[in-house]
Amino acid sequence: FLFPGFTHPISPQASAQQVAAFYRDHTARIRYSMILLNWFCVALIPLVMLIVERMRGMAHRTPILRYCMIGVAGAAPIAFLTATVFWLLAAFDPNRAPDLTQLLNDLAWVTFTCGVPFLVAQCGFLALAIGIDTQAEPVFPRWVAVFNVTVALALLPAAFAGLAHRGPFAWNGIVSFWEIGR
Repeated sequence: FLFPGFTHPISPQASAQQVAAFYRDHTARIRYSMILLNWFCVALIPLVMLIVERMRGMAHRTPILRYCMIGVAGAAPIAFLTATVFWLLAAFDPNRAPDLTQLLNDLAWVTFTCGVPFLVAQCGFLALAIGIDTQAEPVFPRWVAVFNVTVALALLPAAFAGLAHRGPFAWNGIVSFWEIGR
């Protein structure tokens, strides 16, 4: 609801003319929602840094998992920011050649959906850190580790969205996103 530029993802099977028409018909909405998404992505960094700071109090006291979290905290927003830039470029000139608009759209969707390994790794690093925190009163409850593993497993199929044009693994499919082939 916050990013109304793409209430439904454009189908990977859409023709260049269909994609270009979508961008012509929704230019302002796409532009504004991508700018909003840019700021949302940047806002994730302090949230993850709060988690990293809390990880300092874990019993294992090794900084390795914290450093890994810092790495993915910087990389994940960059992947999503890159996708929003491609969407902004596609909407920047709605009168350009449809093939170029389609290329930018494809770059954006593949970058956005296939960029999830950073989020999967983030969930994995946190779950591992929680699992090896042996304090009587751990920093994070154990259910947070289970939740992170569940989220990682749910996100994992989206990493392969660039391999399918149709079906559940396409970027608009039920496994990679939320829809059943539009």
